[in-house]
Amino acid sequence: MNNVIKIKDWIRNNYHFVLIGVILLFVVFKFLFIEPDSEQMNMEDRSINRETIETSIENKDKQELAKSSPEEKVNKNVIVDVKGAVNFPNTYNMKTSDRVDDVLKKAQIKGNADITKINLSEKLKDQMYIYVPSQGEHVSSAMLNQPTENKIEVNINTGDKAEIEKLPGIGPNKAEAIVQYRETKGEFKTIEDLKKVKGFGEKTVESLKEYIVLD
Repeated sequence: MNNVIKIKDWIRNNYHFVLIGVILLFVVFKFLFIEPDSEQMNMEDRSINRETIETSIENKDKQELAKSSPEEKVNKNVIVDVKGAVNFPNTYNMKTSDRVDDVLKKAQIKGNADITKINLSEKLKDQMYIYVPSQGEHVSSAMLNQPTENKIEVNINTGDKAEIEKLPGIGPNKAEAIVQYRETKGEFKTIEDLKKVKGFGEKTVESLKEYIVLD
């Protein structure tokens, strides 16, 4: 009993020390048990912010990729018609990424070919018509590198074999057949008369109508 009284008296006489001790205990408790939780929350916030930034950058990259030109992402097949001073005049299956030089390597230009007026670096287009002139041959620039939708006009009543070969899809054999028919049967009265020539069906004649003149 006396000990209890002594403790109470000591506390009353030294209450300021007791108060300081309580405050120190509170501070220690807060530091040990509360601060780590706050630090963990801060770390989680930083992690979330970092993930948000990374996601934003990734989405931006995807958007930039989506804006890329379709031609850069898609390499389409095209059919190119090559005629003139080449060993293998024909139609060739190529890619839109290929150049005129690539298809001429397949057609194999002849030794007397004049390629100085041909744009070898031009990219190929579907239905493109390429005519390789011989050295000294006069050919209009419109006949050299062009898609077939550009205007081509050939008179099948007056044109020679080489000129007739400039028609899209017409090789040496068909050009020769036209010349022989004209020499034996006379001039063509209408474009439809081409159906009378061996090797010329309705579809072929129809595809040539916009390129043939008879005057």
